[in-house]
Amino acid sequence: MQEQENTEKSELDLTIELTKKAEEFLALASKWARIIAIISFIFIASYLLFALIGTLSTFGGNEGSERGGFLLLVAIILGGIYVIPSLYLFRFARSSKSALEAKDEIDLEKSLHALGISFRLLGFILILFAILYVAGMLIVINDISMILR
Repeated sequence: MQEQENTEKSELDLTIELTKKAEEFLALASKWARIIAIISFIFIASYLLFALIGTLSTFGGNEGSERGGFLLLVAIILGGIYVIPSLYLFRFARSSKSALEAKDEIDLEKSLHALGISFRLLGFILILFAILYVAGMLIVINDISMILR
């Protein structure tokens, strides 16, 4: 019983201290994460703006108005999916910067949590797009084989 309490206590007391070099690397990662997140937000906003402009231009004529609405819906979904990891990347940048400035372990923990979520979401998105890419390639190969028959 005593051994179990000592093990639990030692696990709770375990801390990791960052070296000066590790702090510099974290600060650099934080700066780049902020830049990437802001560029991502700008990209997403311009993507949605151009999708909206493209959709509005299709409503002038009868043909393509349904397709334009569908493409806008797809653009909103894709923009919404991509904005989430960008938001978590921005949270990482903000929290890690404040953690380094205040030497706050809780902010550091929040920042690493946000970074982990961002990576998980980006991994999920990459897997999803890889599946869609392979499916698209199979459709194209099937269509080409039908044409060549």
